[in-house]
Amino acid sequence: MYFHYDDTGLLAEYDASGQLISEYQYQPGNHWMTHPYYAKVRRSNYEASLRLEGFPADSSAATKPVASRAAVIQAYRKQVKS
Repeated sequence: MYFHYDDTGLLAEYDASGQLISEYQYQPGNHWMTHPYYAKVRRSNYEASLRLEGFPADSSAATKPVASRAAVIQAYRKQVKS
């Protein structure tokens, strides 16, 4: 596993083959690795990143349920009405 840092902190994690696992960005002008702006995990390597962090992982862990467009619209409309 490889790590890429700059003056703001950890920017990325790569597996042994050089494939990106996770990417990070921090708000500028703050102390090192504080005020995270975003963290992005590559979906195809999600299972591998769980194993690297010490969590038990199987292929079902790599599948995240995603709401349908209709379900999202319905939930939004309910929230707006209340």
